[in-house]
Parts: sequence; C-alpha cells; structure tokens
Amino acid sequence: MPDIVVIGAGVGAAIAYYAAKGGASVTLLDAGAIGQAASANSQGAVRQQERRGLELTLAMESARLWATLKEEMGADVGFRQVGTLMVTDHADRLADLEDKVRVQQAEGLPCELLDRGAITRRFPYLRGTFIGAAWSPTDGLADPGRAIRALVAAGERRGVAVQPEVRVTGVETAGGKVAGVRTPAGLLPASTIVIAAGPGSRALATSAGVEVPVHPVYSLSVRTPRAPLLFREYISYDGFSYSQAETGEIWLSGGLGAIDLERQQTLLEDQALQRQVVAGIQARLRQVIAGADGVSTTWHGVFADACAADLSPILGKMEALPGLYVATGFAGYGGFSLLPVVGKLMAELILEGKPSVNLDEYSPARFQGT
Repeated sequence: MPDIVVIGAGVGAAIAYYAAKGGASVTLLDAGAIGQAASANSQGAVRQQERRGLELTLAMESARLWATLKEEMGADVGFRQVGTLMVTDHADRLADLEDKVRVQQAEGLPCELLDRGAITRRFPYLRGTFIGAAWSPTDGLADPGRAIRALVAAGERRGVAVQPEVRVTGVETAGGKVAGVRTPAGLLPASTIVIAAGPGSRALATSAGVEVPVHPVYSLSVRTPRAPLLFREYISYDGFSYSQAETGEIWLSGGLGAIDLERQQTLLEDQALQRQVVAGIQARLRQVIAGADGVSTTWHGVFADACAADLSPILGKMEALPGLYVATGFAGYGGFSLLPVVGKLMAELILEGKPSVNLDEYSPARFQGT
C-alpha cells in the first residue's frame, strides 16, 4: 500500500515528486494522459508581479525553485528568466500597478515602474497608446507540458507509481479517516490522499463527506504556428497576455475580463463565442506587437480549472477527515507559477506535519460553516 495517493497530475505532479524525494511511497493518478489538463496548457508564466503578502512570498520562492529544477531533476523544464512587463493604457490601472510595485519592492522583489518613454526605448516592438508599465526582470517563462512531464518522470525515478487514464470515482473512508480511493478497477488503499484534481476536486471531496467549494472556470488557450522571434518577455496588456516560445510559437490569452462563472460556462458550450474571443485575441496581438501583422492563430482549446469561492487557492489538510489533503482553486491566480513551491510545501505538511511557510491563510478550514 502506498503511503500517499495523489489525484491529479498538474500541481499533483509536483506534490508527488517532493513527497517521494522526502522518502514517501507515492502513487500519482490522473484521469487523462499526462500533460493534458489546465497546468500543462497555461502560458507557462512564472510570475511574481501583481502579488502581495503570502501570495508574493510563495511566488518569489517558487521562482527561485524554477531556476534550479533543471539541475535538480536532470531534465529541462524550459525555464527562461525573461521578465514580465505589465502594460496599461489607463490611469487607474497605472495607479494600481504603482501601488503594487511599491509593496513588492518593500518585500525585496526587483521591479520598477516605467513611463511611456522608457517602455519605447527598452521594448521597441511594443505598439499602442500605453502610458506606463510595471517591469520585473526576475519573472520568467517555462514550458508547461515539458515541465509537467519532467516532474512526473523525476517522480518516477524516485519511485512514484504513475497511473495515467485512471478515473477516481470517490474517496473511501473507514473509522473516521481515509482508507483509499475508488477506481473502475477497484479500491486502491491509502492512508493519505491528496486531492489535486482541479475542477474535479469538489466532487471527490464530497464523496468523502467534506466540502471543498470550488467551481469550474473555463479559459481559452490560443497558439500560433512558428513565427519570427518578435519578443522575449511575458507581456500582460490590459486583459490580454502574450508569450513567445524559443521555437517561435506565440501563446495568447485574454479577452474574457474578470472571472465570470456564467460567461465562462457559456464559453465551453458556444463555439461561436470561442471564435469571437479568438478573433479578438488575434486582432489585439497585431495591434500591440510590431511584426505580428501576418501572424495567424491556428489552434485553440478550452480548458477547465478550479476557482475557489473567495478566489484564493485551497491548500492544506481537511481537519474533519484525517489523512485527506487538498491542493486546488488556482484559476486566475497564476497557479502554474506556484507549482514547485506548492509541491514542496504540501509535501512538508504531509511528511513533517508543518510546512516551512505557514499556509493557514489558504487552509480549507476557512470555509467551515459556509
């Protein structure tokens, strides 16, 4: 019997890796093929900007870990420290960026506010009516699919039993604690279970008699074919974001505004809306990146992630059910950025009883009684 069963090979891949590194016997289950869910289809931003408090602490530590993963695991995760440029046309947004830069600088994050002249000099490919931007040179990009596969492979080398395309139908309990997970093949016994199944986390928790209030949120991932290398940085520009792989493909997202569960559910079902959003993203790319006029988008997909009721992650143990842990609710939070640090801290919590960074702010206990 494994010490730990982890459900979900997104952030769960990182949890499994670090738990195995700590000496645990781990089984990692995923309902689909490895590298097909939300984490592997993000833009790969390793972002510290636009965060404060615990969120910033985790992001800064995670950025440090991203820079060491290739050497530690012996596999390339595609990490490049290219920086993040957060650009705006609007005075109120610029004031918000200025406030966040001040807070982040006080916490030790290298970042600065740039006026239009500085942006034009330093990033001459950028077009638009922008009035300012926040810049952090220590942010970066990683290759999402490559990173997930590398974490899974590194876990396997440390003994993780990886089982893709295994659908967990529920969590079994006995004597007031977890006893294992149910699959079509039968019961897989386990004394510790980690639910890291994105939008499927709520149903799995419910099967164990506990509540994890997350909802599915749908987003579009849009990519272009290989294009000339036009820019290096991760760019966020008033609701749209852009990154370019070393091989030339441009990854794009945005156009949906703030998280809106009803509208984003419609996105999943309405192909006409998908085409409309993709067209808007493509048009915006051509407006803001010099040289992108002839670049077309040739692929897009809709992916589900989990959004917590208070728009913050849910990380920690379920006090009402010994042996059950949860790591979910990363939609809109830049969850891919946090993969290594969440994996490390959750493994510490499980194996040592206490993580090296206090995660109480994100504990499932905050929803008790709701």
